[in-house]
Amino acid sequence: MGTPDTFIDGLRLYLQLRDWALEKMKAVPVGSQPLDIEVYQYMYLANALGACDLVGETFYGSDFRKPAYETPYDKAVIQAFDQVVVSTSQVRGKEAYGYVRELRNSVVHRGLGSAMAAHANDQFVFALCPPKVTNVNGKGTFRAPWKYMPELAAASTVAINTVIAAELGGRGTLEAYEATIAPLSDVLKFIDDSEAMPDLVKGMARQAFSSGNYDDWARQAMGGIVKELKTRLGIPIASPLSSSEPR
Repeated sequence: MGTPDTFIDGLRLYLQLRDWALEKMKAVPVGSQPLDIEVYQYMYLANALGACDLVGETFYGSDFRKPAYETPYDKAVIQAFDQVVVSTSQVRGKEAYGYVRELRNSVVHRGLGSAMAAHANDQFVFALCPPKVTNVNGKGTFRAPWKYMPELAAASTVAINTVIAAELGGRGTLEAYEATIAPLSDVLKFIDDSEAMPDLVKGMARQAFSSGNYDDWARQAMGGIVKELKTRLGIPIASPLSSSEPR
């Protein structure tokens, strides 16, 4: 398990890339190259499941998915997926989660093309979900509960956000991160050890951090990161007056 900073930085990057890919998938212009669609879908699947797995590995250890689909974390994900599958589908949460996970494995690890068929209107192209996917040994088959890949991505984002938000909220992870400020000495050492930063810039950075109110700056920076994560995960953000309002 990494440090809190490593975990938050990793989760933030996964969510940034996931959300970028989702927006691209929802508005692929007519005339786009198939490779563009493949890239967006590859990026979505890799990073959406990456975020989900990072949280599972961090809080439940290396055995968080053993046996597959039977651990407490998996069951929470399955329950969340059960809430987002279309009501007309015969596929329920476990198969929906299995489909998304094995589609990710097929696309990312086994080179499956996920933009082989699509529909279009006057403006946009919508890739079709493969009707079914199998696991690596071919013994497990999972049916698609959605017709289009953007539908899959939108629903999966809601389900994964639900689980991650519950895990972080139950542990007070974001609040603890926001309240922890790295010592100024650590920041200055990071500047000194940087191989990318020219000496002139190092001197300017040291002066800026040392002469200003470092604690206030650090709190604002940490608060900005937490606010971004909450926004991406759909977690309500308390107003600045909420702590002083009567209960």
